Amino acid sequence: MREAFVREQPSLLALPENPYPCELQLAVKVGKQPYVRFDLNDYTIPHTHVRRTLTVRADPRQVRILDGADLLATHVRSYDRGAQIEIAAHIDALARAQTRSPSPSRPRPSGPGGAGQPGVDVARR
Repeated sequence: MREAFVREQPSLLALPENPYPCELQLAVKVGKQPYVRFDLNDYTIPHTHVRRTLTVRADPRQVRILDGADLLATHVRSYDRGAQIEIAAHIDALARAQTRSPSPSRPRPSGPGGAGQPGVDVARR
């Protein structure tokens, strides 16, 4: 064995400077919450990308979430179970969007004489 290595060593190529990227890639379905479940953990995504199928690409150090070729989020990979890994900007954007839009269960006031007329708040049930 040693003689074979000594004979072949001059013709061996050097290892590449950049290691070969080894990533796990899979399609994930996102529900109505802005989280992607991967490896028993939940990673945030922008709230504008819920209810669709996205791509997760994970290596030993990070989890990247893509919509086609668009990178939506990069998280440090967690090896916990049941952890929520969040990007503050995702949560803040969701909170701002929720305060701008009316609740679907609460009708909008539109009259001074009661429901459907502006100026009168409709009671919640």
